[in-house]
Amino acid sequence: MTITTLKEQLHAYINSADKNKLEAMYTLLVNPIESDYEFTAADKKMLDKRRRSNLKGTSKSYSVSEVRKYAVSKLN
Repeated sequence: MTITTLKEQLHAYINSADKNKLEAMYTLLVNPIESDYEFTAADKKMLDKRRRSNLKGTSKSYSVSEVRKYAVSKLN
């Protein structure tokens, strides 16, 4: 998609969007995304343990479709 086409489609969407969507888009575009969260030593240790377990194949993994199916089931 060219930048011109993208701009045209965004303009069309903005012209028809309601106030809530416009405010959400404005917030997303104008406010910087900041995160000052830092993992603790315990967090890092737990993540490393889970990663090793996953790489060894000793932990249960889920496909994207399984995760979606589970998430949808929780919405109903």
